Amino acid sequence: MNKYMTALLLLIVSFFTIAHNDKAHSDKDIQAIITIIDGIKSGWENGDGTPFR
Repeated sequence: MNKYMTALLLLIVSFFTIAHNDKAHSDKDIQAIITIIDGIKSGWENGDGTPFR
């Protein structure tokens, strides 16, 4: 039982140390996402009904 609890604790700690990254999103990435979303919004509102490919 002790081995399983230790392994689980190590797994959880390692996951949170890898998953927590303050520098994960740069300003360039955020701006690229905003540009993509704006393009989709513009196409949705001004589209002529032809299929998008």
